[in-house]
Amino acid sequence: MTSCATNQSGTIPLDFSRNLCYHTCMKNQTTTKPDILNQTYNGWANYETWNVSLWMQNNMFLYNTAVACVEFYNSDKETPYQKFIRNMHNIESFTTADDVSWDSKLINHDEINEMMIDMHQEEN
Repeated sequence: MTSCATNQSGTIPLDFSRNLCYHTCMKNQTTTKPDILNQTYNGWANYETWNVSLWMQNNMFLYNTAVACVEFYNSDKETPYQKFIRNMHNIESFTTADDVSWDSKLINHDEINEMMIDMHQEEN
């Protein structure tokens, strides 16, 4: 099969008969809608929880603060993450570098507390 493209200067024949491409890898595949209720973000409850965990695990100051919060929190008054939030507010750091608020209601505190306790155990 030969096709032509035309412009003001003349006609240029184009040959589309070669290099035919068939996409056979998609046969018999079905797509499903994601389950919104069980959707996670990189293994975390959501983006906000993942983002906080990422910063706490990869920034030396935040990591050391998180470990210290586990060591020195008062279980009668607060969780390790609540202590961490309070410390961040004391130094006027209200968000991660990606603008996720430390005290966002979207953050899964249970997951962050568990991660902080694991970080503390790894240090000891």
